[in-house]
Amino acid sequence: MPEVLHLLRTHLASLSPLSRFAVALAFGFAMPPVSRRLRLPAVVGLLIAGIVLGPYVLDVFGKERPVADFMADLGKLLLMFFAGLEVDLNLFRQSQRKVVLFGLTTTTLPLLLGSAVGLWFGYAVIPAIVLGSLLASHNPGGQRLIDERILNAVFVLILSTSILGPVLTQRYAPLMLQEARDKGGPQTRAA
Repeated sequence: MPEVLHLLRTHLASLSPLSRFAVALAFGFAMPPVSRRLRLPAVVGLLIAGIVLGPYVLDVFGKERPVADFMADLGKLLLMFFAGLEVDLNLFRQSQRKVVLFGLTTTTLPLLLGSAVGLWFGYAVIPAIVLGSLLASHNPGGQRLIDERILNAVFVLILSTSILGPVLTQRYAPLMLQEARDKGGPQTRAA
């Protein structure tokens, strides 16, 4: 199987950019009907197409891919939009207090604990907060606490924090770490 994958990657790399774009477009149009036939949402098919065409499987677009990166960001936004369309606003309004409390708890607790661990290991304040924000943005721990009545609203909250957290961390963590380095770098504990 790895030989076939290598052969496909090599062949796709030899194609012109327009041909590679046509392959990606064909995948994009073919996957939603295939997903629906498998009784999956069309978005799942598009996500699978993105994974297959992306840098970890077929690597259709190569190393320099500003258009593909833009399309990936657009796909993340569309995924959040589709998730937002699935929200029953009446149900959300009925359980708004529970949802907000759940979101704040499952975000704030890992942020504070991760920051405390970073400070305990001798990092400066900003790198410790970055560590806490990484833990907060990737925390699936609260998913088991969901009451079935508020599942729809909480699902959107979890999906939003799962997507927005890493995006914001990826965007702002390097800036915070650079600022910390400019101010003298992370402090280390004396042994």
